Amino acid sequence: MNEREELQKAIASLEAQRAVLGDTVVNTALAALQAQLARLDERDQTAQKRKLATVMFMDMAGHTALIRDLDLEDQLEVVDQALTLLSEPVKAFGGHITRYQGDGFKAVFGLPHGDEHDPDHAIRAALAIQSRAREIAADLEKRWNIQGFQIRVGIDTGMVIAGGIIEGQDSISGPPVNLAA
Repeated sequence: MNEREELQKAIASLEAQRAVLGDTVVNTALAALQAQLARLDERDQTAQKRKLATVMFMDMAGHTALIRDLDLEDQLEVVDQALTLLSEPVKAFGGHITRYQGDGFKAVFGLPHGDEHDPDHAIRAALAIQSRAREIAADLEKRWNIQGFQIRVGIDTGMVIAGGIIEGQDSISGPPVNLAA
């Protein structure tokens, strides 16, 4: 039994004794155990692990030129709304956005737990993103008279180093990250 399992078992045992020991005793003991569990979670998030993952980058092609004639607030609205809509397929297909970067994002499929279908899910998400981009382009043209909205999507699968101090579990690096970008 590992340390996490031992802590979880101790927490469950204490909860089962609440009627006998009383709320004050159980809550006091639980606080210490839950603090230990939180430290384990924090350590696990920053620990670097070698993992197989599928990495996706998406960005808006030439977005600066497309929105340069809009007010700053309108620029922010256009980009934020587009990023929100474009990120939905990632979540729908089991991916995780690790970072929004200006006019795009980096996403990962297969972390923290991988699945043999992660590359397929990433491709399906990319196709859904492209479809969503066509809808956004039509809306931008109609609503803002912005023409030429396009996106780029890059995907690669391979071994990455996941985890780290700065970005915690969202930190990923390795050849697949570079190729997808």
